[in-house]
Amino acid sequence: MPTYKITSNLEEIIEADDQDEAINKFFKEVENEPQQTLATYLNDNLEAKEICPHCEIALEPKMIDVDGTNIQECMICPECGYGTPALR
Repeated sequence: MPTYKITSNLEEIIEADDQDEAINKFFKEVENEPQQTLATYLNDNLEAKEICPHCEIALEPKMIDVDGTNIQECMICPECGYGTPALR
């Protein structure tokens, strides 16, 4: 079974007296937006990337000429080459 790394591009600046208040204000701001829930907000700001089972780094899309005439997009580990198809 593949393993995935979940990353987020969330970044908010919130004025608060302490960390707990800042987090609570963030949740309230997200929930107060029209037709927005925390789940939809996170869905728009999260990314899942498959990681190499050997190196534990994100796989990258690469175009590979598998048989001299057909190019195929594969998810390849840039470190060890995991995911590279057998060439025909």
